[in-house]
Amino acid sequence: MEKIQFDSEIPGVQKQVELEITKVHPLFRKTPIVIGRRIDNDDVLTRLSDGSYASVHLVWGSGPEAFPEDYPSFQLYSSLQEFLAVMDIDAEDYEE
Repeated sequence: MEKIQFDSEIPGVQKQVELEITKVHPLFRKTPIVIGRRIDNDDVLTRLSDGSYASVHLVWGSGPEAFPEDYPSFQLYSSLQEFLAVMDIDAEDYEE
């Protein structure tokens, strides 16, 4: 996961997050703000209004999917340090 490389990307990715996270989604009231993305897939890192973080796997649909309370899928992290620690483990596993 990298910081978004070009500021011009942020509005489009943020708009997609807002489109996919509807009123029934668990992240809706946490106001996710995009701060990073993976280059090789549809995961974005968001900072939530409570100070926690979520990695969100966007589906890039035109609206809510069949199960809007479940998609997009996400993983919560209590802090940026927790997120980075998990990414370090993932990177080690990937290299093996």
